[in-house]
Amino acid sequence: MGVLADITSAILTILRQDTELAKILGAKPRIYHVWAPENAQLPYMTYQITDLPDLDADGLSTGDLAIDLWDYAPTPERAEAAGHQITRLLDGQSIATTGGMAEAVRIVKSSSGFMETDNASVHRWVSRWTLRYVRQGEKFGGD
Repeated sequence: MGVLADITSAILTILRQDTELAKILGAKPRIYHVWAPENAQLPYMTYQITDLPDLDADGLSTGDLAIDLWDYAPTPERAEAAGHQITRLLDGQSIATTGGMAEAVRIVKSSSGFMETDNASVHRWVSRWTLRYVRQGEKFGGD
């Protein structure tokens, strides 16, 4: 399993196992990579993680995480509450990976908010995150 797969697995576990998020959404969150299947039942989330190829002087790698929450409801309150819970779960968190390819993973939200859709009852809450991590075998501090 690669470094992004390790990080993805850890993040998805956090989201899928949170009882408060399940309570808000009315069920265990449905989460899909990049695109949901055609006719997927709302609410659901999509995610994408991109690894940026640079390594800074402290030995940290950087990645980007995108999470889009889609909901169908008369008002955006449920999507907003779910978005706040996702933020509580992930923002500023240090996570451990089980595969050992990534160490010292830190997640920081860079932006979030609603995107307009072509249906007043479909609500899309989007968030973008910066991932900072050390790949196994790399060390902090250069020398």
